[in-house]
Amino acid sequence: MRCSDAARPGDIPEQSDSMFPDVTSRRSGAYADGSMRRRRSVDRVLFIQSSTSFVADAQVHASLCEHLPALGITVHVAINPGPVGRPSKSFEAFSAIPVAHVRPTRFGVPLVGGGWWAKAKVAVLTIPAFIGAVVGLTRYVRRHEIGVVHCTEKTRETVIGFIVARLSGARLVVHLHVKVEDWFSMPSKWVLGHVDQLIAISEFVAGSAVEMGYRPASISVALNALTSPVEGFRRQPADRDWVVNEFGADPDAAVLCIAARLNPWKGHRYLFEALAKISKSHPNFVLLAIGRDDSGILDELRAATVALGIDQRVRFAGYRDDAARVIRSSDVFVMPSAEEPFGLVYIEAMAAERPVVAFRSGGAQEIVLDGVTGLLAPINDVDALAERLLLLLDDSELGERLGTAGRARVLEHFLPDRLAADVAAIYRSLE
Repeated sequence: MRCSDAARPGDIPEQSDSMFPDVTSRRSGAYADGSMRRRRSVDRVLFIQSSTSFVADAQVHASLCEHLPALGITVHVAINPGPVGRPSKSFEAFSAIPVAHVRPTRFGVPLVGGGWWAKAKVAVLTIPAFIGAVVGLTRYVRRHEIGVVHCTEKTRETVIGFIVARLSGARLVVHLHVKVEDWFSMPSKWVLGHVDQLIAISEFVAGSAVEMGYRPASISVALNALTSPVEGFRRQPADRDWVVNEFGADPDAAVLCIAARLNPWKGHRYLFEALAKISKSHPNFVLLAIGRDDSGILDELRAATVALGIDQRVRFAGYRDDAARVIRSSDVFVMPSAEEPFGLVYIEAMAAERPVVAFRSGGAQEIVLDGVTGLLAPINDVDALAERLLLLLDDSELGERLGTAGRARVLEHFLPDRLAADVAAIYRSLE
């Protein structure tokens, strides 16, 4: 699926080769001296994974690395191994994929946090690793005749990916996992205007790239898919007793679940306010809030539950390796986030046959069919959110119907082989 074609706004300059005087446009297939370059097969791909964390974007790329080879794509991965003697979770996960060729690569320190002086010092310290990554990966791509370099929108990855692709003659594909906005670094924004293809994880993300001035013709949409086996989300008979014992819930209470990092835009405050309204007519419920506090707002959220009088009904469970079991053990899954780029957790809840409640915003509305697989409320509307939760708490049969339809939708549209086929087709369109 591709966004409709339109001219690129004038604020994004045409590609210049001044950075690399020995190479002309990659699309022309010629060197500066006029000789034709060797066209590399797009069936050989290098993924660049600079982060040591195995979070959503890394999980999606790992799933692609696992499923693309079945479609004739040879996969290589340049990945940050983490500290010496302590392999990162991301390195361990990619290394466990038998069909992926893993190349440990040091990328240097990411330029995040602190003021300009702190970032300048980090930049100086990371230059040797940066140069080493560029030189080493360029040689690697040439040696293995790799035709596509695939990375995320992170600054280190876009810059290294661009240079490596330009020097080696490969195509560059940047996978957009977040909404494209002004906060993107200047180097990343420049690279996004000079890639062979952008892949957006949702129409919402694709639209944000167009709004930022990037050519619709350069943007393809490949909706995310499950990154874990679908059978792992099927509810088991023992799950209800387990969740009661694990979280100290009333056996007769309705169990709601939100699985999201503790971050303001994930919508915890809106959910708490909605639950405070519900508690007046439907007091017997418990909310399981699972997710890491990566924004330092746990105390603030705890205080909010106390102020709203629902603190005895909310369990802050933190990060859990068994999140899938928590989700499938609940009665309702709810995550009222604003402008969620996609929302892998929505399809995980649907795979678990749980009805989903969300705001009609971002990627959620591309996943959840309102009234069919879940219920959508207008964004930031607490009253509407409370009404939809009450509908499900008062009508268990409705929840079962939505849940059954949700799993059927996942099986039809959100399995990893479909995503791999979409991405493989995008690669091959670059031939």
